[in-house]
Amino acid sequence: MRILACSDIHGNVEAVRKIRDLEANIFDVIVIAGDIGNGNTGDVLSCFGSFGCPVLYVYGNWDNKVSYDVSFSPGFNHIHNNLICIDGYYFGGYSGCSASWGMNPIYLDLLRDVNERHKETIRIRNELRFDFDRQESAIHADFLERMRLLKEQRHKLTLAEYRKKRLLLGIREDKSVSSARNGLASHLLSAVHRSYICDRSASIRSVGEKNLEAFSRLIVESQVDQRRLIMVTHDRIYRIGEHNLQPLVYIFGHLHRHKLSRSGGTSFVNVAAVDMHDDMTFYGCINPDEFFDDDRVDILEKRYKNRPCGYCILELRGADVAVFRKEII
Repeated sequence: MRILACSDIHGNVEAVRKIRDLEANIFDVIVIAGDIGNGNTGDVLSCFGSFGCPVLYVYGNWDNKVSYDVSFSPGFNHIHNNLICIDGYYFGGYSGCSASWGMNPIYLDLLRDVNERHKETIRIRNELRFDFDRQESAIHADFLERMRLLKEQRHKLTLAEYRKKRLLLGIREDKSVSSARNGLASHLLSAVHRSYICDRSASIRSVGEKNLEAFSRLIVESQVDQRRLIMVTHDRIYRIGEHNLQPLVYIFGHLHRHKLSRSGGTSFVNVAAVDMHDDMTFYGCINPDEFFDDDRVDILEKRYKNRPCGYCILELRGADVAVFRKEII
């Protein structure tokens, strides 16, 4: 069994085309461990489909707008809480991660339950937020009109007078916005809203555990020989043995750092990343042009920008697993 495994593509179709150019049709299956890309998932999968073998995938935080019900061409299989058997090996896992669960069904069900329990609190918050947005827009429109009139009088004022009046208009706008925000702020700080936030946070923290429990039940009910199981998630889950999971291979990504480790008969393979996203927006810089801490930008460039993009090839012979890292040039 020969597997081409990758993750964190981030919609970079050009990088996938480079993989296509580098590799021949010698694989039994393609495995993608999430972060395919919201806008062009189909394009990315089509490129992999040209290898002429099944393409199995889970979603990550970069796929948070993609419906789990969407169906691509035959041969493409979303293995969220699902098992696919290929040449005697079983592939399965679940989609989403704590960075963004997206359309994960367990996450949506939990969120729906929380919102139902706190629907009155949410209704009040939404009404107050709508009212604040309306007032803020009116205040800003008034500020712009006063600034227009001030600029018309600019020729009659000294520079100091003009700057003082402009500063006072800005202060006036800030005070008006702050006053308009009082009702919303009071509600957000209220005990009932804090209770909603705590309940919501607790539910979100439990999503990963519940997905892992569901996948573990699937494995037990399917009576799969775990020495023939390849488990796939976007982010690595630790202590999977506590859920009676001991796959032959555990493939994941998310952290852009290729790593291979072995424990308890399981090969843990971080296959990230096809796309390092070298403008560093993925790592929280947003945009270096807008990020004024030069030292911080330098650190991030050294840490992430110079890391080579790549993927992995896995060769399975019974219970023997060989992993080869390939770089995208």
